[in-house]
Amino acid sequence: MAEYGIRFERGFSLHEALAMLEEGDELVENVDSVTIFPPNNACADQTDEDSGEEDSTNLNNLPGTQLQAPAEINLRNIDDQDPKLDMIVNESNRYANQKNHHTKIEKSEIKAFIGVLLLSGYMHVPRRRMFWEYERDSHNLLVSEAISRNTFEYVLSHFHLTDNTKIETSDKFAKGQRDLDMSTGSSRTKARPQILAQNIADMVYQGASTNISTKYSGYGVGPAVVLEYADVLKKKWPNVQMHLFFDNFFSTLPLLELLSNNNLRGTGTIRENRIPASPLMDSKRMKKQPRGSYDYRKVDGENIIVVKWHDNSIVTVCSNSAGVNPVQVDGENIIVVKWHDNSIVTVCSNSAGVNPVHSVKRFSQKEKKNNSGNTATFNQFI
Repeated sequence: MAEYGIRFERGFSLHEALAMLEEGDELVENVDSVTIFPPNNACADQTDEDSGEEDSTNLNNLPGTQLQAPAEINLRNIDDQDPKLDMIVNESNRYANQKNHHTKIEKSEIKAFIGVLLLSGYMHVPRRRMFWEYERDSHNLLVSEAISRNTFEYVLSHFHLTDNTKIETSDKFAKGQRDLDMSTGSSRTKARPQILAQNIADMVYQGASTNISTKYSGYGVGPAVVLEYADVLKKKWPNVQMHLFFDNFFSTLPLLELLSNNNLRGTGTIRENRIPASPLMDSKRMKKQPRGSYDYRKVDGENIIVVKWHDNSIVTVCSNSAGVNPVQVDGENIIVVKWHDNSIVTVCSNSAGVNPVHSVKRFSQKEKKNNSGNTATFNQFI
């Protein structure tokens, strides 16, 4: 195939590789072995849970279609009339005047300064000033054309979000509180409060002891967090029908019962030892069943269902707002999940697995440690 000048950037198909071997193509003269990868739709019509065993999550269990799927990124341009930009400019100039430095900081300089900070988040250099050096291995034309080195240093040394003379010393977050209030205020006006999620990584570390409301102390630490959160939501949006999602750290059957009594919907993964005298199929036995097998039970006297199914691992979910609806696809029984249409597991219309449903997601202990920093950063803008 070399005579045709064909070059494969992403490998070869099986018939192309066989043709090259049969023809003695020069490209395969030194080939020791041939590796055949499965197709992207290797999962066929079966569900593909995001995680493996409950405490051993890793990227090897994610379907190829999910790993290769493009991520939607929405960026909002900083408007010159943005009140937050005005606040930063005013407070930075105020601080500069307090230091007897009278060079005025402009809006365009603040925007360029923030842009350099964002760029430096993924383009690392040993020293900040290397962005402006004229050495070919370090000079960054984008940075040097946007803002000069001296201007950047000046803005960096005077960047402020509040007036130091009026700061509340008892508030440890006083210097950033004003900016946080403006950010959260904007988010609240555009939020969709009907669907909310709680993950263990979102919880604030409180040391060896944990403060639990006496009102819910009998339910345990995890459920108490969800119930206190639900009280705040109901107080803020009393007429909104909400659906709470949580992982197996929080889920218990009494939690779902109380949520039902408070007219709240709830869905989450659940640990098997939290299902009293579990009538569901034993996990060891289910692992021997074909992938896609499932078992479910309804809690007596309650509108609560518990479902266990065989995916990459054994997955157990409980809900007070969903049910199980087995259907026929290509002659095989599978579980269908329609989170908003009374069922538990959704199968893709393409034959590649399931659409990622991130409302309920489980993390291993290792990933929780790595995820907490990202969650804390994300929460600053909520």
